[in-house]
Amino acid sequence: MNRLAKRRHPSLHLLLLFTALTSVAAEPPKVEARHQQLLPSLTVDEQQLLRQQLRDYRLLANCQGNFSGQSANERVIGVWLPSPSGASVKRYALWRKDGSLQLHDIDAELEATRRLDNVYPYPWLFDPHPPKDDRYADTLCGVDDQFDDQSDTDYLTYLLGDRPLFDRQKAAADGQVVCWSTDDVYNNWDCILFDRQQQRFRLWFQQAHAD
Repeated sequence: MNRLAKRRHPSLHLLLLFTALTSVAAEPPKVEARHQQLLPSLTVDEQQLLRQQLRDYRLLANCQGNFSGQSANERVIGVWLPSPSGASVKRYALWRKDGSLQLHDIDAELEATRRLDNVYPYPWLFDPHPPKDDRYADTLCGVDDQFDDQSDTDYLTYLLGDRPLFDRQKAAADGQVVCWSTDDVYNNWDCILFDRQQQRFRLWFQQAHAD
């Protein structure tokens, strides 16, 4: 019996090592709480599609609006995704095209923006333990009506003469803007628009300075 136990011992170690390498960390409690709060806002078919394509996702942000210029029931979302290499936070869009529900990988489309437009989008900065500043790990949904120097918002400013990176009217006249917090200290944002001509999200405005 002792010899049999000794023969099985290395296998047990291999099993434990494999489990450790392939397991994913459980999401922080605040991530789960935020997910449970936001999940009912998704339709059943939206939840089903996300489960199919983004297994074990957790919903962190949900902006509903008209982003493609076709419907007011579209969504831009932020999700928490576990993986063996460490959890990641990513951005997606959900809407119907030709009657079919589609999922846009916003981060992948912004990477195309980096290469094609020679601009440098920043990732959305999300932390499950944010400081008291409400802007941290936040999103500004549909802020196009606030985006001018007469606005009373204290989020988007013109302190360094920032201006949009391209003409919105030519690319996405009917689409709404979404802005993502990109710094844990400064009032910094990346604002994105869906370009209907190029059929992808692009970085439209970037505020990246201390103010």
